[in-house]
Amino acid sequence: MKRTSLLALLLLVPACRNPAESNDGQGQRSSAPVAAGPAPLVTGTVLDARTGKPVAGARVVGPGGVEAKSDAHGRFVLHGLTLGAEGELVGTTTAGLTGKNRLRALASGPLEVVLYLR
Repeated sequence: MKRTSLLALLLLVPACRNPAESNDGQGQRSSAPVAAGPAPLVTGTVLDARTGKPVAGARVVGPGGVEAKSDAHGRFVLHGLTLGAEGELVGTTTAGLTGKNRLRALASGPLEVVLYLR
């Protein structure tokens, strides 16, 4: 009876592992980062590159198509971004000013940027 229980236990132990661990295909396990904390939040100011003044009403589009409009002070907030999202932050105006910033993979919490339009 003891041998059967011990054998069953030995067969079950390898199946029990941390869900955050993954197999790299070569039998090695690596720990994947576990997402914790608040979602990414990109805030910033849109400025005219020539004058340095805030640009009101600029359309700002971030990773995944998340977008916002700048207020009277050139300020904007991008809500709804996901952890690890990356890509370009693009600003445009109806007057034809444009500008881009490259965003690295977004971490948890706030990120402040300045977007210069030309």
